Amino acid sequence: MDNTETTVRNGNSEIKFKIIEWMGNNQDATNLLKIKKELAKRILREQKKPQQF
Repeated sequence: MDNTETTVRNGNSEIKFKIIEWMGNNQDATNLLKIKKELAKRILREQKKPQQF
């Protein structure tokens, strides 16, 4: 099994998403793809929010 922690840096702020990727079979790979798509949606949503100072 592969344990991977993913950190995404976005502009001035650092958004951390910890994704535990369990690689095993094709179904796991499909679930991983869904997780990464959701991660991309969250990043895009975060970028649209106004910056607070």
